[in-house]
Amino acid sequence: MLKLKAGAQVISIKNTEDGLVNGSLGVVLGFIVDVQSNSLERLPLVEFTNGIKKIVKHELWEVEGPGMYCNGRPSKRKSG
Repeated sequence: MLKLKAGAQVISIKNTEDGLVNGSLGVVLGFIVDVQSNSLERLPLVEFTNGIKKIVKHELWEVEGPGMYCNGRPSKRKSG
C-alpha cells in the first residue's frame, strides 16, 4: 500500500472531467476524513499545478494477463 504525507509530490495517471489529465502534477496539502464512507478513511487533498484542488479517492486497478498480477496476487487465468 502506498503511504503519503503532506508535501508529497504526486502525479495523475488518468484524465478526469474536472480538467486533470494524465501527467498532471500536484502536491498533497493534507488529509480530509471521508464522512461519506463507513470507514471514515482519510483521503489526500491535492493541489495540482493548474490550480485545481481535489480530494483524491482510491482507485482499484486490475491488470490480468499471462504472468501478470491482479490486485497484488498472481493471476489465476491460464495463458495459452
